[in-house]
Amino acid sequence: EHPEHRTNFFTLLQAVNAHCFPAFLSIPPQQFKLVLDSIIWAFKHTMRNVADTGLNILYQLLQNVSKHPDAAQSFYQTYYTDILQHMFSVVTDTSHTAGLTM
Repeated sequence: EHPEHRTNFFTLLQAVNAHCFPAFLSIPPQQFKLVLDSIIWAFKHTMRNVADTGLNILYQLLQNVSKHPDAAQSFYQTYYTDILQHMFSVVTDTSHTAGLTM
């Protein structure tokens, strides 16, 4: 279980995204996919605080990507439909709608 580990892990991802975003751009695609999968897992989580943190991380990640036009096109081509698919699964699940007011 250890929910505090989950919460702290996503807090760490949020801090890296907010303060060291270029580090995400410099890691290999396989490792970045793990980061993105973790964010997706977070916003699909049933614990409200984890899901909200995941949504906030994704929102900030998309804002950060838009500030880097050289990386944005590749990011959107590779990950955008996957993000949308998972977002639609959360939107259609009534247990998750409370956090989707952004």
